[in-house]
Amino acid sequence: MNLINLQAGGIRDWKNNDKVSFNNQNLDDHHVFPKKYLQQKYPQLDDIRVDCVLNRALVPKITNIKMGGNPPSRYLKELLLGNPDLGKSLESHLIPPDLIDGVYDDSYELFLKNRAKKVIDVVNTQILPLKAELERDMFGTDV
Repeated sequence: MNLINLQAGGIRDWKNNDKVSFNNQNLDDHHVFPKKYLQQKYPQLDDIRVDCVLNRALVPKITNIKMGGNPPSRYLKELLLGNPDLGKSLESHLIPPDLIDGVYDDSYELFLKNRAKKVIDVVNTQILPLKAELERDMFGTDV
């Protein structure tokens, strides 16, 4: 999640598209696809798959509570009423903005794969180029 925040230059609040303040807000570790929804829709899905980091985002606690156990499109459409830039907010979390349209409501695994691709792209562009420098700093020589 820190990598996502770094990539975004600060993640955005889904409610208003403001930068999330890590000092002033109580943040919750939100399940993009709420646990309750996944347990009902995919009862065979194990906890590791439900709780994986690709299904997580940091959001203000109050926003998280209001989302409940609804499919993502339902709670996101409610948030869209107050935040016309919700798609940009989601992108700052490396979440596909078409999640709002219900494209993934019945395709949890596809959502995970598409978000994973976005995270891997960040690792490839932001972290791997620093590999030699990090190794020098950690071990004192090129490895």
